[in-house]
Amino acid sequence: MNETETPKITQKSFDLLDGLAADNSKDWFDAHCDEVKASLQAPFAATLHAVSARLPGTDMELMGSADTMFRMNRDVRFSKDKRPYRESVAGLLTPSGAKKETDGVVYVELSPDGGWAGGGYYKLPTKALNVLRDRIVAKSDDRADTKAEIEARGGALVRDDSLTSMPRGYADHADGPLADELKLKSLLVRGDLPKSAWLDGTAPERIAATALAVAPLIAFGRAARG
Repeated sequence: MNETETPKITQKSFDLLDGLAADNSKDWFDAHCDEVKASLQAPFAATLHAVSARLPGTDMELMGSADTMFRMNRDVRFSKDKRPYRESVAGLLTPSGAKKETDGVVYVELSPDGGWAGGGYYKLPTKALNVLRDRIVAKSDDRADTKAEIEARGGALVRDDSLTSMPRGYADHADGPLADELKLKSLLVRGDLPKSAWLDGTAPERIAATALAVAPLIAFGRAARG
């Protein structure tokens, strides 16, 4: 590959992910380390750069690079899952381009089946989540406007992480229009990334669109926290 050529996700990238999933061992990883760097990690970092270039001037100016990627090796000391490596490549897009940020970020993952991108508020402590719930109740117009703006940008709240009953303190809304959203344990907007999007080069465009769909939710959360 020419030194100036941007590395791209190819079928080989997915073959490597499949190989790691089939043999998640240090021996396999050591034998394929150079290929993983060249065909997985480098093109993924390039994808984060490409997304970053699409967001200046928007309400979700984010940056990502190799510095915002997660390591593939796992800390298994306190985990029942003893697989030594992540079977995906993942990273963040953040306001400053630093991985340590946690607010207003977008997570991106490349996995054997394609992957996904998304952001918002993931499994907050109950006290912090109730701050958002209180704003959903108290500012129903803002909540409706936020939902409409997310949908106008092609997104939707993820609803597969939900309580089966109303959270404590919100029982009065059990039969109301806000019940489903108040039951959510995470407030997230997510966009799936099929393999075809990585292979045909449209993944950066799709990730950027997801980031823009996350923006109204981030704004709602920041307003709730004052």
